[in-house]
Amino acid sequence: MVAKAVGRALRPGGHFFFDVNNSLGFQRYWSGTVWLEKPGFVIVMRNGHNRPADRAWTDVEWFIRDGSHWQRCHERVEEVCWDSDGIRRVLKETGFDQVRAWDAAPFFKGNAVIVPGCRTIYLARKAVG
Repeated sequence: MVAKAVGRALRPGGHFFFDVNNSLGFQRYWSGTVWLEKPGFVIVMRNGHNRPADRAWTDVEWFIRDGSHWQRCHERVEEVCWDSDGIRRVLKETGFDQVRAWDAAPFFKGNAVIVPGCRTIYLARKAVG
C-alpha cells in the first residue's frame, strides 16, 4: 500500500501530498475513448469503469515523433476509488497525524474537464514523536 511505503520513507514532520479521483470522477472521466494530438505527439486512452466495484482503468497508447519515425508506447493504469473516511483511516493507521483535503477543481481553473466533486487533493503530515 502506498501510504505505508510513504510513511516508512518520510521523516517525522514530513508531508505526503497526493490527489485521488472520487466516485463522480470515475463516472465522468473513466469512460469512453479520448484522443489528443499535438505536434510530434499523439495519445489515445480507452477508459472503463466498473461502478459496483469502484474500479477504473485506462489503456493508454501514445506515439512520440523521433525524427522521421514514430515511437509507440503502451501503459495500463488501474485505479481504486477510495472514500474520504477510508483514506483518513489508512493515513492515521500508517502514522500520519494531520490530514487536510481540498476539492481539486479550483486548482485547475480554466480546465473545463476538472469540475467540483470529481477529484480531491490531500496533504498529510507524518506524526512527530
